Amino acid sequence: MKKTKVELDWPALITAQPDAGDIPESLRQHAQQADVQASEVLFRISDPISKMYLVVTGEVRLIRMTKNGTEVILQRSRGGFVAEASLDSRAYHCDAVVVEPGRLLFFPVAAFKAALECEPTFRKAWQSRLAREVRKLRAQCEHL
Repeated sequence: MKKTKVELDWPALITAQPDAGDIPESLRQHAQQADVQASEVLFRISDPISKMYLVVTGEVRLIRMTKNGTEVILQRSRGGFVAEASLDSRAYHCDAVVVEPGRLLFFPVAAFKAALECEPTFRKAWQSRLAREVRKLRAQCEHL
């Protein structure tokens, strides 16, 4: 992962990925940007939680392997946060692999949690995002 230590262009990031618009200034100060290539691994199942990731461009898949070695895709993200279910855990619940080159933002998990605690507008937006994700997953389960 090639990290970029430059001043982030938030208006351009928000245009590319509207979820970035919900990020408060207190958390933006901790943001880092990274250009990623296909087959890069962001984290593995059981790795300690260290970062929250926002896919700006490209594609990241969250995957698990079955006992017989078959890959199960839990999520395909072409934009938005990934691994949000791991935020309150000690370790990531799956592997995150870059499938299509792109750009990510990432935030230290401690700063992310602090922003959720101290920034009511961000907390409300995060709760709404999670509720939409639950509704989407329920609709997918019903369809199956």
